[in-house]
Amino acid sequence: MTALPQADCGRIVVDIPPDFHEIPLASAVADRAAAQTSLIETMELSDSGQREGLGLYLEAVARSLGDGPVVGTSFCAVSLAGSPSTATLTLATSRTDTFDPLVALTGIAEALLRRGAHHAVGIERTGPHSVVVARSAPGDAGAALHQITVAVPVPGQPTALLITLATPHAEHLATYEQVVRQVAGSVRVAGG
Repeated sequence: MTALPQADCGRIVVDIPPDFHEIPLASAVADRAAAQTSLIETMELSDSGQREGLGLYLEAVARSLGDGPVVGTSFCAVSLAGSPSTATLTLATSRTDTFDPLVALTGIAEALLRRGAHHAVGIERTGPHSVVVARSAPGDAGAALHQITVAVPVPGQPTALLITLATPHAEHLATYEQVVRQVAGSVRVAGG
């Protein structure tokens, strides 16, 4: 379970599968480096090249996300159907300026369609939520990976949570789509 702070509105809570490891995004370099080292230690990698490669990957992701709307990101490296597979799961917030989820969904879908970065955009149902689901593949407006973005209006807030799963593995998209839908279905607000 991951809790994301929201000013004066409680916390947005989502359930992230245990195969995904949170990438430290602390703005202070020393804090981020300590958190990255701790994460690498929990992965129990014995090969020094793998440890170094993972450290470089974690730092590259943290730096690329910078000060944007991203509130959390994680990665997994697993075996699916007997072959290695990797994916990243990124959470970002976007202000919708409306408490009406239908208005928010319509606006998000229209904005994603106008951007032209997706080959499919639609409003669907995931768990208890109506959501916008957008899919893109390499070649879609410069996309380098297969991506599925699910935008969930946060209950009772003028905010949407955008959950993006990206992978280079087209053959594993069906499995990863189930993952991103489960995460989107778990969105809720705690506290207040």
